[in-house]
Amino acid sequence: MLDIQHLQIKFSDGINYLKQNIPDLWSVYVFGSQATGDVWKESDIDLAVLASQPLEELYRYKLQEELIEIFKQEVDLVDLKTVSTVFCMEIINKGQRLFVADSELLDVEFFEDRVFVDYARLNEERAGILTDIYQRGNIY
Repeated sequence: MLDIQHLQIKFSDGINYLKQNIPDLWSVYVFGSQATGDVWKESDIDLAVLASQPLEELYRYKLQEELIEIFKQEVDLVDLKTVSTVFCMEIINKGQRLFVADSELLDVEFFEDRVFVDYARLNEERAGILTDIYQRGNIY
C-alpha cells in the first residue's frame, strides 16, 4: 500500500472534479494497482465513489470520460451503491479512501460496516456450496 497522503496529492485534481460534479458526494476510493503500488506503464486508474444516491449510468460514464482527460490515462469509475457486495468488499478492504466529506463520516463508516456484514453473511450462505465445489474439484 502506498502512503495515503501521496495518493491524495496524486489524485487531487480528480477528487476535486468529483467533489464539484457529484451532488452529496460522501467519499472517494482508489483501488487496484494504483492503491497497492504495483503500477506499470499500462496501468489504469481505478476509482470508486460513494454518494447519498446512486449515480445514473450515463452520468457516471460522463464523469469517467472527464477523468480520463484530467489524468491523461484510462480510468475506471465505479459507484459503490451499484456494484456487488463482493466488489464493494474488495474496494473497501484493499483500496484506500482518498476523501470523505466531514459531515458524512458516520454515513460512510456505516456503509463500510454494512458491506463487511453483508459479505460475512454471503460467505456463510455460500459456505456449503463452496465446500461442495472444492470436494468435487469442479463447479459442474
